[in-house]
Amino acid sequence: MLDIRRIRTETDAIKANLAKRGEDTSKIDALLALDVTRREKQSEWEVLRAEQKRLGQQIAAAMKAGVDRLPLSSNNLNPPSVSITQAIEERENSETLQTRSSEVKVRLQNLDFKLKSLDMEQETLLSKLPNLVLEDVPEGGEEKNIILESPDNFGNWYQASKRISQSTLRTPREFDFEPKAHWDLGVSLGLFDTERGAKL
Repeated sequence: MLDIRRIRTETDAIKANLAKRGEDTSKIDALLALDVTRREKQSEWEVLRAEQKRLGQQIAAAMKAGVDRLPLSSNNLNPPSVSITQAIEERENSETLQTRSSEVKVRLQNLDFKLKSLDMEQETLLSKLPNLVLEDVPEGGEEKNIILESPDNFGNWYQASKRISQSTLRTPREFDFEPKAHWDLGVSLGLFDTERGAKL
């Protein structure tokens, strides 16, 4: 499967390679547009996550300072070290921080869901792209296929199955004896014991 980072950096080369293969290059444009959207959502998620961590630290600091435990009435035997108005303001600030933290948490959950769906869509598009071909491979297409020869024996099946241009076609190697298949060679050299193998 192609790497999205390579597609970002070598877009034109990959498009040319896919065109050489006979593929539709608009798939790359759609993939890059999806990648831009996914990266924007990822950046937004990271900003919100940093804000959530900052808010958590502020709420923890407020709780540690005892803001939530400050008495709001003045009929306490031990008067608080801060005034009642300061306590009210700090309590309201703490509640504002907690409300904002809850809002950020909900937005993060929504962005998580969107990011996962965008990741799955991107993976699906990437999996549908074919691998790149080597530079020396001729352009593809059914009309350019050449059948070199039909495989009449086991020895030249590989050459017959390759679809190469006429200029690179080699003549089959000539032997002064009849070539054997690998299973016949294995038995004659004592490497295979087919009779014992059949008993197992």
